Amino acid sequence: MLFLCIFISFWCQKAAGAGSGSALCKMACMLSEGQGCRRDRPRAREIMEELAAGGDATAECLLAAMLCEEEGEDRARGEAILRRHAEAGLGAAQSCLGSHLLRMAENGGAGREEARQWLEKAAAQDVQLAADLLESAFGGGEGGDGA
Repeated sequence: MLFLCIFISFWCQKAAGAGSGSALCKMACMLSEGQGCRRDRPRAREIMEELAAGGDATAECLLAAMLCEEEGEDRARGEAILRRHAEAGLGAAQSCLGSHLLRMAENGGAGREEARQWLEKAAAQDVQLAADLLESAFGGGEGGDGA
């Protein structure tokens, strides 16, 4: 398994060096999580920032998810990015925003009902993570509240 991670990391770096946006995005995710390489969140964020500035919506959503794990202005910026993509109908952003709002609500913040609404929208687009979160946090989409 370790060999496979190293192999994938090598080819992602090679493709990223050739300018492949999807390879750069994958490499940034690997750096962020330490998959097949030493964890380097600052470098991962730098790559995502560059891709997002170039108009890569996937990278922008991944960057937003990273920012939502931070505090203060970074978190607010991440939420704003996710909200913009969620309002545009991107299921992955709806799921990520719903998950983030739910996490904030569980830590004493507001937003539990808004989290449910975003997760329901994402689940309606067959985003499995959103459906799973709805089931675990609310007992399923519409209807009972599992909390």
